[in-house]
Amino acid sequence: MPIRTTCPNCRTVYTLADHLAGKTVRCKKCAGDIIVRAAKVYAEEDGDESESSTREQIQTRQLACPLAECGNQRRTREEEERPRRRKREDDRDLPPIRRGDRGLVIGIVAVGAGLILLLGGGILVVILLLFDQSGNKTPKVIAGANDAWPSLGPPVLRPDEAILHIDGVVDENTREAISEKLDMIADVDGAVSSISPRRGDRITVFVLNNVKDVQAFSQKLDFGTVNGIEGRVITMTARKVDGPPPKADAVTRTLRRLKSAVPHKRWGAAQDLTKMRPDEHRAEVVKALETLLNDDDFSVRRSAIEGLGIWGNKDTVPILLKAMKDKDTRRDVIKALGRLKDERVAEAIAKRLGDVFDRDTAAEALKQMGPIAEKAVLAQLNHHETFIRIIVCNILKEIGTKQSIPALEKVVEAGRGINPGEDFHVAPAAKKAIEAIEVRQ
Repeated sequence: MPIRTTCPNCRTVYTLADHLAGKTVRCKKCAGDIIVRAAKVYAEEDGDESESSTREQIQTRQLACPLAECGNQRRTREEEERPRRRKREDDRDLPPIRRGDRGLVIGIVAVGAGLILLLGGGILVVILLLFDQSGNKTPKVIAGANDAWPSLGPPVLRPDEAILHIDGVVDENTREAISEKLDMIADVDGAVSSISPRRGDRITVFVLNNVKDVQAFSQKLDFGTVNGIEGRVITMTARKVDGPPPKADAVTRTLRRLKSAVPHKRWGAAQDLTKMRPDEHRAEVVKALETLLNDDDFSVRRSAIEGLGIWGNKDTVPILLKAMKDKDTRRDVIKALGRLKDERVAEAIAKRLGDVFDRDTAAEALKQMGPIAEKAVLAQLNHHETFIRIIVCNILKEIGTKQSIPALEKVVEAGRGINPGEDFHVAPAAKKAIEAIEVRQ
């Protein structure tokens, strides 16, 4: 049966004898090799160009001699390779993408996205501030009976907050009077206030809480005239308050605050005086501090006593000795008297050595007084408590003179006796006191 076969190179069709099946013949047109297959294989190939026939054709093409390819096949391959070659050449023209450049691009994209989110959030905050809870836009300017005032508080006030716009604040004396009044209101009903810096003759006060009835709250503002109320905003004109001149010295200004009706301001003024050096205002300061010894506020009394220990003089001693009766401030009085170094107070302080609560403070005050307290301290050397006699020896070690040596020697001798008793414990302290005194002499 004749075998029909096709050259795999130039596609020339041949009809061959069946005895050539399985042999290789040469194509007359392109001189390529042709493997002759059985007739049924080629019948299937001609009938349906199945996958197996395609694979056989590819295998046959691989066996063909490349030097014998015909012109048509060469052109076909060149046409197939041309797009691939062009793509490779185009790729060579593009700059290579480095790993660092890729990270830079990602970073730029991330920063841009962050800026967009930040801008969007800022716009949202502005929108929320411009609209109150009911959705109505809040005016940027809060107006009262006077000229328009710029709002220094938040645009939305809570039901217990208020704003005061006050003009006529011509100086710091008037401003301090307003601050003092607001502090007094805070002490009563807790309406804490924040005062802005003075701009010309105007200030703005933001009242933080506990202003439920604005009308009732405005009636407490007796430092000026209320001009109008709009919502939760009060506009008013302050009344001028006389006081120290603008260029007054620090002591003069502090003395004015010392007369404040607000306890914490009196306390602050007294504390400031304790940090100042006494000057020509001594008498005035002492008089002002003495009036605070009976103040209702414990902290104010303590600060006043401390100030008297710095600014006081011999006329202050009787007043402080009287103040020693107050147990709450007794130790503060002892410290103050120790600074004044007046012999009249030495005995009173030395007697406090027997009190367990005042003992340490009294010992330090007597040491601070120096030799003027020697006589009063030496009198306590016969105290019935051993521990007190030891403390007396330690004080004399600091302030004693040769006048104390005989009494101290008796204590030393008593400690060496046949029956030394408690003097045995006091004798070492007395001996050290004698040695210190001899060194000073």
